[in-house]
Parts: sequence; C-alpha cells; structure tokens
Amino acid sequence: MNKSFKEILLTTQIEVIGLAQIRNAIHTVLKSCTDFIDEYDVNFHIEKHLYTHYLIDTDYFLQFTTAQELDDYIQKPHKWVREINLSILYDRVIDLAEGKFADKYYFIYRTFEKMIDNEIDYSQAIEFIDENLLDELIELIDDYKDEAQYLKNIGYK
Repeated sequence: MNKSFKEILLTTQIEVIGLAQIRNAIHTVLKSCTDFIDEYDVNFHIEKHLYTHYLIDTDYFLQFTTAQELDDYIQKPHKWVREINLSILYDRVIDLAEGKFADKYYFIYRTFEKMIDNEIDYSQAIEFIDENLLDELIELIDDYKDEAQYLKNIGYK
C-alpha cells in the first residue's frame, strides 16, 4: 500500500513532535537528576550489584546473554557506566511521560536504543536528538513539501 505525501508528512510531523517531547523531558531530567553514576566513584565499584538490573532487565537496552558477560561486568563495571546512565535517564524520562505522552513509550525506547547503538553518553543526548534525529526528519519534511508542491504545480492533486 502506497502512502500519500500528506500521510507521510503527517507521520513525520508526529515523529518530530515526539522527539521534541523526549528532548524536553531529557532537558528537565538533566537539570535535576542526581542519580547518574561516575565510573571513578568508589561506591559504584562497591555497589555495582545495585545497577545490574539495568543490564539484565528486558526493559533496558543492553542485556547480558552469557555468564561470561555478567562476569566481565563484575570484574570491570566501569565499561558499562554509559549504558547504566542512559538507562537511568530513560527511567526518568518514562516517569515524566506518565500521563503526558504515555502512548509514546515504545517511541521513547527506540530513541534511547538509537543512542545506545551510537554510543551516546547521557550528557550528549539532547545534542544527538537535535543534530541527528530531528535534523533528518525536518529535512525529510522539507523534501516532502517540495515534492508535493512540484506535483501540485504539474497538475497532480
């Protein structure tokens, strides 16, 4: 089934709005959250077990699949600080989404998954959304509008 330019444009605009909401939620969290961990913090190395659920639970982005991966985490937990901090940020964004844009949980998850895949740190999240995800969508919207205008000019409705 082929979508019309109008349908594609509307879907893309909804995605831009969703990313803007996520971006604003991240901004709010970064201003107030003190839960992020530092790999050099002695307490993190002592209490690393408190963070294992971020790396095992299927609600997060990086799951251990072997005992060796879990052992690697136990031996060198600092290698997973970025993933844990992004998971903490994800939790806080989901908390903010409750009731406001709760229908976007999967969209939020996919956005954070892209950050994990691109090895983005929580402090770079807003920049990543702005420069990679939003810019792409805005360019796409402009392209669709230009194409729709061209087709309209040559007689298509």
